[in-house]
Amino acid sequence: SVTLLNVHRRFLRQLKRHGSARAGSWCRRHRLNERVLERCSHVKAQLLRQLARLGVASCSAAERPDLGGTTGTDGVRRAIVRGYFVSAAQVVTGGEYAATHTGAALSLNPNSALWRAPPEWIVFHETAFTAEKEYVLSATKIEREWLTELKGPSDFFEVVSQQRT
Repeated sequence: SVTLLNVHRRFLRQLKRHGSARAGSWCRRHRLNERVLERCSHVKAQLLRQLARLGVASCSAAERPDLGGTTGTDGVRRAIVRGYFVSAAQVVTGGEYAATHTGAALSLNPNSALWRAPPEWIVFHETAFTAEKEYVLSATKIEREWLTELKGPSDFFEVVSQQRT
């Protein structure tokens, strides 16, 4: 999810700096579908128009560094934690994780952008079983504190945090 956001941002930078012809060649070089990325831009513009129509303020990470963090993705990652807090996992060894809710042993997919430098904490959306392992297919790096700050129902992670520390 954050990877896709970063790809879209990079596409927009290419488009702004070099125009549509060079952005198109950038897409082909990286095996990306230019029309899909353009469609993402249109959807984003529609969402921004709807927010304005409803009177909901929207701001960029540059305008609100307290929400965006150093990469401008903290707000998105925090929203993902809010929805997927039950699917959190802590690293056991490089690339191997333990799910906080179930204790299941999980492995990062070798195709993951996180695989080379596995973060301490992740939330995941999907897993796949093989004969040997359960692989996390869609993971997002998170900060441990977010689990208790942004906790879902009850005090789920206060209990888990006490057990694991």
